Amino acid sequence: MKEKERDILKIAADEMLKGSKMLGEHCKVCGFPLFQDREGNKYCVYCRTLKEREVVEKEVKREVTPLS
Repeated sequence: MKEKERDILKIAADEMLKGSKMLGEHCKVCGFPLFQDREGNKYCVYCRTLKEREVVEKEVKREVTPLS
């Protein structure tokens, strides 16, 4: 199993430990199972994780990019 897959599975397991449940529905973007939090919000762990990583990477690039 690839490291990236292991990371996503760990995040999915953590979500269930927080009280979210894995649904029998799948994300229309990536095909990963959808989750539902205690408030009833449905979300994709995989897409959310990728989006959060993109935001962090952009922040890091902004901090590292020298000003002209």
